[in-house]
Amino acid sequence: MESPEAYLIALSERLFPYLWEDGFAALSPEEQVFVCVWEVEAEVNNGGFHQFFFNSAGDRTIETVAALEVIGAPYTASLVRRAADVLGKQPPADRNARVKLLLALDDAGPRQFDALDKLFFEYRENPSQLLFAFVQQHHAEIRSPTGPAASELAVLRATMIPPQPAHTPLTWLRTLDQVYWPVAVLGLNAWCWGFACMLTLLGVDRRPWAGQVADLPLLANSAALFISFIGLGRRSKATYLFAVAVALLNLIWVATWPLGFFGPITGVLDVVALGLLVSMRARFLPSS
Repeated sequence: MESPEAYLIALSERLFPYLWEDGFAALSPEEQVFVCVWEVEAEVNNGGFHQFFFNSAGDRTIETVAALEVIGAPYTASLVRRAADVLGKQPPADRNARVKLLLALDDAGPRQFDALDKLFFEYRENPSQLLFAFVQQHHAEIRSPTGPAASELAVLRATMIPPQPAHTPLTWLRTLDQVYWPVAVLGLNAWCWGFACMLTLLGVDRRPWAGQVADLPLLANSAALFISFIGLGRRSKATYLFAVAVALLNLIWVATWPLGFFGPITGVLDVVALGLLVSMRARFLPSS
């Protein structure tokens, strides 16, 4: 007995050749619902809403919104609708025209897609689970996959385990960049500042401790600043604020601790970095 996930995969392998050879209109209405839901989940999980609209799946944006509502996923349908609004309410069904709109987006467009991707990845509704339930209810109108027969759907329903949200390597890297890495870096700064305050309270000469106390956060902040500048390509407000924070922290360390030859160099680089960040302020902190 195959799992529900395996059944849906087998069904997609059965239906998509008909889609490619005969066209979307040749599918039954229930098969069209399956194709739309399957495509939007696959595309967004792989490359976000930008990829959904860039590829042929975006030809069926209106149908995808309707399909998600049919299977009982109105919130996910609203995310697709909001993503479509980024391109102007109703993105053209012609892929070439849609790609031109994507390429013409200003800085706000990628930020909006990124925010909607994150909401999609929360999986407040589980499209795969809802899609499987839909297939069970309409198996008579949907061609059976080459695996289990449609009559086995009732057995699958009784043993069904809800599919879990997709956690791709890209999703894990986003979490590392936006959660774990900032927490670790800022936590290291806090610990070192606490230790520095203790030395001050005890009247201990700070110079012998400069390497142990200041060098660690200085190196961590510099690495974080470099990584954050790379991450700014995703137009993330959180990444931007984190970059500003670590640059300011580095300047504080340089100003308050005897760091030798590398202190002034780091300070100059941080001033340059802050200047660049200020110049990019309008992209990430638009005035209301």
